[in-house]
Amino acid sequence: MAERRKRPRRPSTNQHTRQPLTSASSHRRPPVRSTTAATETALHESEERYRQLVELSPTPVAVHVDGTLAYVNPAALALFGAQSAEELIGKSIWDIVPSDYHEQTKQRLSQIRSEGRAAEFRELKLIRLDGELIDVEVASAAITYAGHPAIQTVIRNISDQKRVEQALRASEERYRNLFENANDAIATFTVEGITTSLNRGAEVLLGWTRDELIGQSYNTVLTPAARTIAADRTRRFLAGEDMPSIFEIEMLRKDGTPVLTEARTRPIRDRQGTVIGFQGTYRDIRERKQAEHQLRESQQLQEHIADTLPEILYLYDLATRRVLYCNRRITTVLGYTPADIEGKTIEHLRQLVHADDAAQFATWDQQFASASDDDRFESRYRLKHRNGAYRWLHVRERICTRTETGAPARILGIASDITATRSIHELAGRQHLKRKDLPARLRAFREKLGYTQAEFGRIFGGLNQRQIGSYETGAADPSFDLLFALQAHGYPLEYILGPSSPTLLDETLLHLTSGYSQQAVMAQLAEAIQRMAAQQRDAIARVLRELGLDPTPFTDTERALVERAQESVALHRKKTKS
Repeated sequence: MAERRKRPRRPSTNQHTRQPLTSASSHRRPPVRSTTAATETALHESEERYRQLVELSPTPVAVHVDGTLAYVNPAALALFGAQSAEELIGKSIWDIVPSDYHEQTKQRLSQIRSEGRAAEFRELKLIRLDGELIDVEVASAAITYAGHPAIQTVIRNISDQKRVEQALRASEERYRNLFENANDAIATFTVEGITTSLNRGAEVLLGWTRDELIGQSYNTVLTPAARTIAADRTRRFLAGEDMPSIFEIEMLRKDGTPVLTEARTRPIRDRQGTVIGFQGTYRDIRERKQAEHQLRESQQLQEHIADTLPEILYLYDLATRRVLYCNRRITTVLGYTPADIEGKTIEHLRQLVHADDAAQFATWDQQFASASDDDRFESRYRLKHRNGAYRWLHVRERICTRTETGAPARILGIASDITATRSIHELAGRQHLKRKDLPARLRAFREKLGYTQAEFGRIFGGLNQRQIGSYETGAADPSFDLLFALQAHGYPLEYILGPSSPTLLDETLLHLTSGYSQQAVMAQLAEAIQRMAAQQRDAIARVLRELGLDPTPFTDTERALVERAQESVALHRKKTKS
């Protein structure tokens, strides 16, 4: 540092807080010889009031003489982290001013001394006793202190303000980065609908540049219907109505292509809280909407297929012990609607089980604990119909989903109504017809009617001679088409095969269920039902009533589902043959 002047005598501990603080101009003013004692007393009192004011001021104040601190008020002690004035008094100001600020500080002090006027606030950094740098604003003025020319400095700590400003700048920078780099389109506009800013995502979504849209009404990029929606939402929001922040709106690209978007808007307010505009985020949801539409169609198709099945189909959750889904076949078989069953617990369903079959449900859910995905569980029991009667069900179940830990989660079940079959078995208990006898009985029945194989096949089910021949030789089991057609023409199966024998339909169902895949069963059902539905709907209804089932007419949708099932089965057969 430049050559220092000789330091003034350091005042005592208490003396530095009692020295008069006077301006430089009063220091240079020659004393008035005729000053009276009253005037001197008034001056002393004024100086004392000023000293007390500085001592009590929450603003740090320091006085230095020739670059050496001579006075600091309590607020300055707290600013520098000092416990007492002795830690600061006598220190050089260059010890608390960082070297980067030395030169400008010297020039400022020189200007204050030479011009004799106060200097306005300016920013700089100071060094606390613990070495921490703090941001401050300082204003200085020339005064007389203890009879010596001195500089009084008022200090304002702006470290918190600086931190807030820095955080604000960082926040603004993050916002700019998010705004520009967001995949979604983002735009701001006034309450009148004038676009004030938009990001790169908006340019990509709409095909316009920001220069083309900024300053333009947002109606430029909205369809006529969307303009009405936007104006109505703005009007209602400004009127104080609570509006949902998320909504769908259709926008227009520059080439005229409409774009369905999901919009999220929020108000922009000034410091007084007045709404001055809005910020909107817009996401292209065309692909999502298409996927949702396809999912709905798929779900509807699955539901139609499930409702077309001749069995009850259900899904049970092991964790909640509740039925999650049940198809509408439950209504035909047991009289309940899916809503009556879905959400019900296993305890509720146990109340519908016949008392003689209740033991099967005692540990029903425990059987799945150690089961593999290939395991199948079959059971037969009676459930109470809505009308109070009991229906026999043949139930097949398996694990269809597992938890992340591999534990069984959900059970898929199929239940077939075997009430009619059980009744026929009971009637035929005295004499059981063996399967090897079926071909001969069928051939005897045909010959009794006097038909050739070709005629018999054409009349009963539209079959050909080769198919009838395979049935009569035992090479193949009779198809559903033939069985339905025989009974539809007025020949009860009990009469054809003998009153004390199980029906051929029962034998065929049992054989196909145990000997073929589910696809083979469904293929025959689909083929038979489709043809019979088109040719002999009334006959089918009569047959189903005789079997104790409620006939449900095929709708065009259900017929289309059966045809689609046929196509899938045909494709499967083609692949199998190849």
